[in-house]
Amino acid sequence: MSISRNIVGSAARRLGLIPRPKPAHFIFDRAHAEETRRRDELAEYDEHLAVYGRHFASVPRNARPFSVLDVGCGTGRYFRLFADADLVVGLDPSSEMLKQAQCAVGVETLRRPPVLVIGKTDDIPLLPGTFDLVYCIGVLGQLVPISKAQLEYLLKFCRKGGTAILSILADKADTKGPAKHLFCPATDAQIRAAIADVQAVNCTLSEATFELPSIGVKETFHIISLIH
Repeated sequence: MSISRNIVGSAARRLGLIPRPKPAHFIFDRAHAEETRRRDELAEYDEHLAVYGRHFASVPRNARPFSVLDVGCGTGRYFRLFADADLVVGLDPSSEMLKQAQCAVGVETLRRPPVLVIGKTDDIPLLPGTFDLVYCIGVLGQLVPISKAQLEYLLKFCRKGGTAILSILADKADTKGPAKHLFCPATDAQIRAAIADVQAVNCTLSEATFELPSIGVKETFHIISLIH
């Protein structure tokens, strides 16, 4: 049986084993997916890769196979940071984005091709407790509101001792782009409320600001790291 079949858990959804947060409704089209993939090659994303790469590198690599889930993977921009992973799974609601993720920048450096799955932040068709690292970058606070329910839902897909790394658009950020009318940036108070009493062994919070000259945006993100 393939690895992808082992991790798919549609039965878990049907049986209601994991509660779902509020749904998101925006799906990117082919033109946007292709443009995003072209921008992935720009040097302006080097800082993103460096900042998130440091967070990802802090996650322990155990003797067992190391598995990674990218929630809202889009074009697979961050896949290139996991050349040491035994399994990389990318999840996105857009089939057009996933087509671009098949040829993500640096995908040839992975040990094996990524497993790509249709799904959303509130509806992940995979088994809970499967991954050493679950990350969600550039989705929360932009297309999906931040909430305690959303954090706990994503955390459920980590193995015991696994890590969830989540970026949330801050309310001080610019709001530009094709989905700006859906942006829901989070205030400091909303972040504190979301992480309060989340069932995690450890929770750290940091902040990063990035500039994207190609689209004239300067964005600030809260970065949450949770250990299950």
